[in-house]
Amino acid sequence: METNEAVQSLKLAKSYLKDVDYELMEDARDSINAQLDSTTTNRRKSTFHEALNNVNLAIKQINNAEQIDSTAHLNGNGISYFRSLSLGYRALIEGSLGNRSVSLKYLKKSIELSDNIFITQFAIGCDYQRKGKKEDALRHFKRAIELKPDDMELRKMVDRYENKL
Repeated sequence: METNEAVQSLKLAKSYLKDVDYELMEDARDSINAQLDSTTTNRRKSTFHEALNNVNLAIKQINNAEQIDSTAHLNGNGISYFRSLSLGYRALIEGSLGNRSVSLKYLKKSIELSDNIFITQFAIGCDYQRKGKKEDALRHFKRAIELKPDDMELRKMVDRYENKL
């Protein structure tokens, strides 16, 4: 019974993180493609704060699952996967809000848990892109594609970015 409760918590965490994914990725792609203008500022802030709230809710569910059953899995992914995933999203949000040192802290924690998380590789690429380290950014964007090969929007974004080099 405990495992079922833990799995339910992981399912909730996954749903919170899924809600975060679409808006964050769309915004990050726009930012990388330099398609942002002043009219998007308020929408971005609202998106980031809502996403941050969902990530925090996901982290609560992950912590709850771990307390119930630290060996719980959902679709073959354990608690460390979900924790790494949530930290990757948190890093992307913090970086987008301009909190670079906080973003790096979350990226380091996420990578320690797993370097096979798409959003973490993408967030590292975004961080390098903001610093003007285009080759490093491209390496991590390409790693993100390896981890999520069906994301055609990401492929297009990386192709455009690569052509700017």
